[in-house]
Amino acid sequence: MEIKIRGLSKAAVSSIDEKARDLGYKSRNEFLKVYLEREFLLLDKIKEHDSQYNILFEKMLKQLEYNTLVLDKFCNENLIDLEETIKKDRFKEE
Repeated sequence: MEIKIRGLSKAAVSSIDEKARDLGYKSRNEFLKVYLEREFLLLDKIKEHDSQYNILFEKMLKQLEYNTLVLDKFCNENLIDLEETIKKDRFKEE
């Protein structure tokens, strides 16, 4: 399949040529072909990983909220002032 791109600036074409040459490609076309194919594959993988990351983030957020509720209940039942404990802990680090 053939794709043509018109209207690129000379600077953009020079930059593409330079990058292709630096990476050892024989032609601008070969470089762009590999670059575009690779970018589209990577884009799909990035979207998949992003989706998985968001799912994991939401699960961890829910777990953290649950842990906070449990800790709060534990502290209330055992008459522990969590804010006071945190203040004492902060002074230990300094």
